[in-house]
Amino acid sequence: MVFRGMKQSVFIVPVLVALAFTVTPVAGDDFAARLAALNGNGILRIDMPLKLNASATVPETVDLEFAGAGLLELAAGTTLTVNGSLRAGERRIFSGPGRVVGAVKASCILPQWFGATGNGRQDDSKALQRAADLARTSTARKLMIPQGIYRIENSVKFRCNIDNYGVLRVPVEPDEEKKSEFSNTYMTAYPVRKNVLISVVPDQEPVELDPAAFGEIRAGDFKLGRFADIPSARDPEKKITLEPGGTLIVSGTDFFTARMNMKGDEFYTPNDVALIVSPQGDVFPEFCFNYRAADGKAGAWSETKTYQRGDYVAVAGELYKASYPSGPGTGYTHPFKGKAAIGPASPALGERRKLVYSDKSEDSIRLWVKVTRSVRYVPPQVPLTINNLRIESFMENASGGFKPVYAALFANTRSSVTYNRLQIAGVDRRMMLSTLFTVANCARVTVNDSMFSGATFQGLGYNILHNNAAHVVYNNCVSLNARKGMAGRHGKNITVNGGFYNVIDDHYGMNYTIRDAELNALSVSVPGYCTPKIDLEKWTFAPSHALVFAGGNITIENCRIRNAESIFLNRVDVGDLFGTITLRNVAVDAPRDFTIFSYRTLADFDYAHRVRTPARLVIDNVVATGPGRGRFRFDNHTGDVVPVGVNHCDPVGEVTLRGVDLRISNSRFLKPVFKVEPDSELVLRDNLFDGGVTGLPAAAVRALSGNVCRNGAVLPEGGRP
Repeated sequence: MVFRGMKQSVFIVPVLVALAFTVTPVAGDDFAARLAALNGNGILRIDMPLKLNASATVPETVDLEFAGAGLLELAAGTTLTVNGSLRAGERRIFSGPGRVVGAVKASCILPQWFGATGNGRQDDSKALQRAADLARTSTARKLMIPQGIYRIENSVKFRCNIDNYGVLRVPVEPDEEKKSEFSNTYMTAYPVRKNVLISVVPDQEPVELDPAAFGEIRAGDFKLGRFADIPSARDPEKKITLEPGGTLIVSGTDFFTARMNMKGDEFYTPNDVALIVSPQGDVFPEFCFNYRAADGKAGAWSETKTYQRGDYVAVAGELYKASYPSGPGTGYTHPFKGKAAIGPASPALGERRKLVYSDKSEDSIRLWVKVTRSVRYVPPQVPLTINNLRIESFMENASGGFKPVYAALFANTRSSVTYNRLQIAGVDRRMMLSTLFTVANCARVTVNDSMFSGATFQGLGYNILHNNAAHVVYNNCVSLNARKGMAGRHGKNITVNGGFYNVIDDHYGMNYTIRDAELNALSVSVPGYCTPKIDLEKWTFAPSHALVFAGGNITIENCRIRNAESIFLNRVDVGDLFGTITLRNVAVDAPRDFTIFSYRTLADFDYAHRVRTPARLVIDNVVATGPGRGRFRFDNHTGDVVPVGVNHCDPVGEVTLRGVDLRISNSRFLKPVFKVEPDSELVLRDNLFDGGVTGLPAAAVRALSGNVCRNGAVLPEGGRP
């Protein structure tokens, strides 16, 4: 048991009064002899260096106490199993390569027991890992990290509760010999010489299940058709029953949409994670995507056929899907490098095709995706609480200038974890990190009163990144000084309560709720980005888009937003925005004109599916202070007409409509400009029009009533001066 005194880093060993159980010292320095002398009962006091030359077990009835110069050296290949209580101060008590395991009876485990110094110079990662592993099986399952700076040079995995009072400092060393251009942007980016990741992980690896046992999973399902005696994918004789509290991870490569980004050869694959919430196979949250058996009707690949994005072919008994056009006469044109031929390209030659441009430079493009499906299962995990964990990173052994670095600091892949006062930061402005905190392939994660800062990699740059995560709650957190304060792909049932962020984005989120938050919508801006004239040394923070989403059922309410070019945008590079999208009770600090809501789809890009459109857009009580006016921009090329309801918005200066049925009421228009395509209609009720009205065609107005016009405003019909 560890006892804490007045200072957080001081530990006091109590004076033992149970003298009847004190062990008479045994001659020699062999631990086994001392343990044997106890006959399975009493207190084993170690007050001098001892050796463990063969594996041994300390039973529940023996208390292990370290005092004075007590130290136990564990020889290679030995294992000390401690099932009794363990008492020690804040110092090293174990040395050598042997292992320490067991159900230790202790209020917490200290990394100092395994040699951690917290002096900021020594690599403490191995000591921290050994302490964390022992904490996992201890009775309190708690690791306590005293004050100090712990240098972490190797990855560490936690499976235990943590009380932290120190700082984990992670050095980041860019590998300047392997630098490369980031995704055809002309920006130089760097891998790291060593990947160091701190993570909270499940107690065991996910079990791969036979996907055929699940038949078809459909979007919106809350229940599995089969949940008992499911064959393992690797060992069909092994049967697994899904337990309440377990996590199901479903994924496939049969992509559901293409993405217009760079070469246009990107795509989005279906991914879902859900908790099993009943013995009958109920799940939460519901599935976002359809997962069907592979299509066996695809024809064999032919060199004479031109394939479009989304086409299937069969090669050597495998199914492939085209992610970019190929076949006779096909090619790709780079905006700066010129043209490159593609031509016929069988998946048998690989999923990527080499490109040679007019300027003789080389590149590659993704043409095919092998269609697969997988289902993984993680049994119920003991809930963990992580308190006060603080992680900082700094750059070392790097030349001058700004360095976009492919590096992530911390990841959570375990379900049922609560973080209190988590702090993660990149402390060197020259180091432009790609990711700070990743929540991936897990569900039911809560983050309270936490802070994130420093992911400034242009093109990436995520302080918080969701990667197939569900039922994640952020309470009163701060995430700034980044390209994106919160972002991801396949965040599902994400809730943000309060806090302070810059940009919140999800490539394909579902059931997001953001309420009572403040957003300072500043993001990384690099002059000449994506062009040969890029100037990384002049990067800065500039006004950006506060909220950017593809996906469905997004609710934003009771928020305050500053410095935004736009309040809400759909991800035009993906297209899909579905369900009900709500923007309500938003206060905007508007020093300049800004976009309240923008919904666009591209007319000249093949999304590889019919783009999903909102069932309803609700925009209510968006009010700006300052000289800026709000804009509504709807440029919908899907062929569907999207219903939009706007109420109590002030002031509105521009309305652009294509493919929209727009109803606006109780709002103020200030010198508004309308751009309305023939496929759209307007209903205007009980609004105030202040100043000249431009471009409002009478044919587009279905109804006018109760509107007030002043200062030269004239409506086509129904208004009054």
